[in-house]
Amino acid sequence: MIKETRAAWVLGALSGWFAAGCVVTRSWSLIPFVIVGLYGLVDTDRLNVRLNRARTTEFQVGRDFSRFPAGRFKAEHGGHSGEALREVLIERLKSEPLIVNLDGTMGYSSAFLDEAFRGLWIDTDLRRLTLKSEDPSLVLEVEQLLQSPLRPT
Repeated sequence: MIKETRAAWVLGALSGWFAAGCVVTRSWSLIPFVIVGLYGLVDTDRLNVRLNRARTTEFQVGRDFSRFPAGRFKAEHGGHSGEALREVLIERLKSEPLIVNLDGTMGYSSAFLDEAFRGLWIDTDLRRLTLKSEDPSLVLEVEQLLQSPLRPT
């Protein structure tokens, strides 16, 4: 407890000093060095969550993929299928945390959602994925697919 409190105070003092120095010099390039230097003093899990939140980008299905998503497989439905979206999401989630905005499409078929999201947990870290939509039932349906086994029982 004392170590954590002392580390928080040291981090707060140094970050305040560093922020003041950056304003004067207009150089933010030293931030990674300060973070690396304080690595042993801070709660790294909390720091990683904050850093990941700062680097999170939004992927809008309607804008970045297709306004008319349909079908399960690329062989049958081409680049607008659930399989194609799953491949895009896997690639994007490997490099950065992602907010998937499900709005902006003309709707989703159950086959599309099933292929795009069921089993996505096998290839990716779902802690890096956040779902967003104006329709809460759509988010709930996709979250259930993300947590379900590959084959329905």
